[in-house]
Amino acid sequence: MNLQFSKSPKIVDVLHQNGLKIYDRPYELNIIGIRSSSTVSDKFDDVLHLCYATELGTWHQHIYPCTTDPGTYFLNHPMNKSGTALLKHGQYEKGYQLGLHRGKYKALVQRKPVTVYRSKNASTNIDSKTKHTQTGYFGINIHHASGNGTSEDVNRWSAGCQVIANINDFKELIQLAEKHAKRYGNNFTYTLLDYRTKGYNPEKYSNVENKILKPNTNISEHIENLLPTKPNTQKAGLLIAGLTAVLGIGTGIYYFTSNNK
Repeated sequence: MNLQFSKSPKIVDVLHQNGLKIYDRPYELNIIGIRSSSTVSDKFDDVLHLCYATELGTWHQHIYPCTTDPGTYFLNHPMNKSGTALLKHGQYEKGYQLGLHRGKYKALVQRKPVTVYRSKNASTNIDSKTKHTQTGYFGINIHHASGNGTSEDVNRWSAGCQVIANINDFKELIQLAEKHAKRYGNNFTYTLLDYRTKGYNPEKYSNVENKILKPNTNISEHIENLLPTKPNTQKAGLLIAGLTAVLGIGTGIYYFTSNNK
């Protein structure tokens, strides 16, 4: 899903409220993961926001279903004797770069130390794991699940990485990352927020995630399904504008660009 705003999206305002770094040069990426309150394991029930400004001063916001938690398989079969890694929320400034995920395909890979919780049980309840942390290089990358379509279950796709469910969403992320890298160098900041982060109100800032997006749902297709079978262009635009206004996901200019996936 690609939304456009006349000023920075509300999720970027949350960064400001928490004293976190914001990137506002044209096509300089703000990559923001939101770990949801859900404790259901093996589902892509988190979201990744990709926000950037343009030369015209408008902002774009892409929203991708993802997981910020490992799959059940690795929770039950830790690769590390200390337990399976769950990335701790925080801002990892210039912590990622374009590289190869496990030597196979281009992704955003860890280039600086990150902090993780360690889990020795199958629970995805973060609150039960905060006493055990490690900081270092663990290969906590941002990559895709299956190379085709949209993955429904996390399973072995994540042992602690941040994993995007839909392959086309991921390809779009990489294309925008390459554009960023040409202008500003091959380094990216990743910010992982907890759903309880100051200023982040799921009912106010994240209605798209909570009222439209269901786990494993293609958000673009879901919104398209809300439109008439043969939509009048003008009416469709008004409907989407009204929908976004009601959901409270921004002010100013609203329009929706659908990606067929």
